[in-house]
Amino acid sequence: MTFERFKTIIETYRKFEQDLSDLYDLGIDFYEGKYKLMSHAEEILSESMQSHYNHYGWEWISWFIWENDYGQRKLEAWDADKNLTAQTLEELHQMLEKEYKNG
Repeated sequence: MTFERFKTIIETYRKFEQDLSDLYDLGIDFYEGKYKLMSHAEEILSESMQSHYNHYGWEWISWFIWENDYGQRKLEAWDADKNLTAQTLEELHQMLEKEYKNG
């Protein structure tokens, strides 16, 4: 997957997530309410990423988005050679392409 496509998918998901969060703040729940749009969006993201990257690649993407807040929390991640990795979206993409690409 090209970096531009990867970036577009991640940034679009982030905007969607923020929009739902803003609606939640207004009292409209798309997380656990009748219409669980967030669950559907997460599944779409997961399936689209796993069509390009293996299970471990998806775990890195999940970590970057939810645990590291799209890189904003500045959590450190290290590769097997003890190198700092996946600190930015571009670094994450490079690692995924090198280590976790399907096929």
